[in-house]
Amino acid sequence: MTEALLAMLVPPDATPGAALALIAISFVASALTGALGLGGGVVMLAAMTQLLPPAVLLPVHGVVQVGSNLGRAVLMRREVARPLILPFLAGSAIGVAAGAPIAAALPRSAMLILLGSFVLWSVWSPKLRPSRRPARWFVLPGALSSFCTMFVGATGFLVAAFLVPDPLTRRQIVATQAALMTLQHALKVAAFAALGFALVP
Repeated sequence: MTEALLAMLVPPDATPGAALALIAISFVASALTGALGLGGGVVMLAAMTQLLPPAVLLPVHGVVQVGSNLGRAVLMRREVARPLILPFLAGSAIGVAAGAPIAAALPRSAMLILLGSFVLWSVWSPKLRPSRRPARWFVLPGALSSFCTMFVGATGFLVAAFLVPDPLTRRQIVATQAALMTLQHALKVAAFAALGFALVP
């Protein structure tokens, strides 16, 4: 019974131990983001680079991030700053559309260098200072972060730099971040599917 369940849930080229490790790391990463508002995406990306080939890393990471962020956004839906959603979504559509063809043509070696450099930069770079702007201005962070997510995956901390504590509360920042990242990763997954990536297998 257990073996049949594992065979159904675990991809054939992944060991049960690796699958369980990824599930545990996903739980910790989601808890980290739930507590702090961000950070889990980079943790998950770093873990997945150890177990998945580069060709599937970003699309699969996108699916994982949709699930993680969507759950948090639904639970905290009353706290989401809704005026930011449409401008960010418009910008994200532009960024994903611009980045998708470049990501598809990028050599594997360049993708690995970008991913490694991004993880190191996100850990060691100075924290970005929040920048308060009108809601309509969220087209720009949506476009920039969504373009970047096509190459490096976890760009939540870039978006978080524009969600400032005044006038948003801490709960609103966590909820809004979750909603925005759900949209961004959903667009990314759709773009990879349009490029021919077989998501279901």
